[in-house]
Amino acid sequence: MVAGVNLTSGKREIDMSSPLHLIKEKELEISGRVLATRQQAEEIVAEARRKAVEVKRVAEEEGRRLAEGEKASGLSELNLQIEKLMHDAEVEVDSLKARAAEHQGEAVSVVVDVVTRA
Repeated sequence: MVAGVNLTSGKREIDMSSPLHLIKEKELEISGRVLATRQQAEEIVAEARRKAVEVKRVAEEEGRRLAEGEKASGLSELNLQIEKLMHDAEVEVDSLKARAAEHQGEAVSVVVDVVTRA
C-alpha cells in the first residue's frame, strides 16, 4: 500500500492510522466542539438580552413609582404650606379687625368732623 492505495487491487483504502486520517478526525472533533461552544455562547447572549429587558422594565417601573411618590410628597408639602399661609392670613385679618375696632371710635370722630366742617 502506498499513500492509501492498495497496489494489488488498485483501490483506495483508508488507513485508520495514517497521519492524514488522524488529522481529519481531530478537525471534525474540534469543529464539533466549536459548534457546541458557539451554540452555548448564543444561548448565553440570548439569556443576557432577556435579563437586560427585564432589568430595564423593572428599573422603569421603579422610577415611575419613585417619581409618583416624590410627586405625592411634594404635593403634601405644598398643601401644608398653603394651609400655613391661610392660617397666617386669617390671624393677620383677625389682628387687623381688632385694631380697626380699637380705632373705630376715633375714625368715626374724624369722619364726623370732616362732614360737619363742610
